[in-house]
Amino acid sequence: MNPSAYMGQIWSMLLNLRHRERAVFMRLASLFLLGFSVLSLTGCTLHAHLYNLSTGEVTDVHFTYSGSGHGKLDGVFKSGESFVGDYSTFPQPPVNWGAIYASVYGASHFAWMHSGPTTMQQYGTAIASGDRGFVGDCEYVTSSITHGAGACRANDGTNFKLIW
Repeated sequence: MNPSAYMGQIWSMLLNLRHRERAVFMRLASLFLLGFSVLSLTGCTLHAHLYNLSTGEVTDVHFTYSGSGHGKLDGVFKSGESFVGDYSTFPQPPVNWGAIYASVYGASHFAWMHSGPTTMQQYGTAIASGDRGFVGDCEYVTSSITHGAGACRANDGTNFKLIW
């Protein structure tokens, strides 16, 4: 059904409601729009897992999503070191994107990823620094808000997989 026909049906339904029912419906619609607006302006926190490929340690990572393609991230390693950082997502891979991703997932996966249909894929980069010297540089691919995969390399050479 096209959007204009759908809106026509809603309008017709509103006209058939009694005054009191119409007022209740309008209040509910207003609350829904207000809630949606607040959510889209404030964003939400999503969760990811960072897998250390040397030790198998899994670290929870939290990142904010506001729809802008940019956001903050944070987490705490089992050692107690906390880290914070930023991420940016792009519709096309940046020119220098892919070295870290290919080093973890392999060059063949990287080549396959760029040869298939990519209309829904977004590419991103993230950086995080810890309070005890950790610095992590990440690259990721996502096709939705709630799903993605990436690779990270720490300043000590440790590789990680990032999954959400």
